[in-house]
Amino acid sequence: MPNRWKVRVAIIDTGVDLFHPTLRDCVSKYYSWIGAPTNADDTDGHGTYCAYFLSQVAPEAEVHVAKVFSGKDFSETEAQNIAKAIRHAVDDWKVDILSMSFGLPKPSPKTEHDIKEAIKHAAINNVLMFAAASNEGVGHPRTFPSTIRSVICIHASDGMGVNGDINPYHEQGDHNFMTLGIAIKSPKFRQPGDAYKSGTSFATPVAAGIAANLLEIAPNEKSRKTLRDPEDMRKMFALMSERVGKYAHVAPSLLRRQDDNHHFLEERGLGRCT
Repeated sequence: MPNRWKVRVAIIDTGVDLFHPTLRDCVSKYYSWIGAPTNADDTDGHGTYCAYFLSQVAPEAEVHVAKVFSGKDFSETEAQNIAKAIRHAVDDWKVDILSMSFGLPKPSPKTEHDIKEAIKHAAINNVLMFAAASNEGVGHPRTFPSTIRSVICIHASDGMGVNGDINPYHEQGDHNFMTLGIAIKSPKFRQPGDAYKSGTSFATPVAAGIAANLLEIAPNEKSRKTLRDPEDMRKMFALMSERVGKYAHVAPSLLRRQDDNHHFLEERGLGRCT
């Protein structure tokens, strides 16, 4: 059995409910760029849902939370927090994966430049990055930063792998990965009962969780470093996906159906895990 590795995943979003019964034990560190740095409490719910979905897919992952927004309609000032949070997650928290469940249709030149530089810094430090494609449907393009090649863009599918019809138009030359992101069940945010959440923003932590599980079971640092390369992780996702039109539905169970993946997996120490 491969050695287990504690994988660190940072969620950059609206914070987290630290009293959430599922999350209070898996959130390791948090920091806020909204108000007091030590208060990453989520007043919107979006970040908490993202952290919950990540914890359900990768329960052993060490979750770090960066609060950069106060709600869905964030300001340009709040958008400028993204670059700071990325650098903090890379340099201070030493994370393996960044999960970014947001999209900026038209960031200012300065904000776009700063985020691009922070993402470049993360890529140089061998950090995997995932970002939401957008929820505007085929009549609209992907939003930034999912448009950057070093960031793996994630679309949403339902539980049967069917395109959720909220995804942007597919990109030529890309896999256009989809993970579960339509009607995902979760406890309601600070209310009794269940909620069913849909969006590429919720598919993104699911994808990050799948990647975290692969890193967790990798047998050594060499294998983990290889898998933290976005092109290598794209190959892994491709091996556990099936084509649905112009998109690729990713599900770990699909890895068993591949006949030509043995050598690729053995090189990464994952041959016995399939």
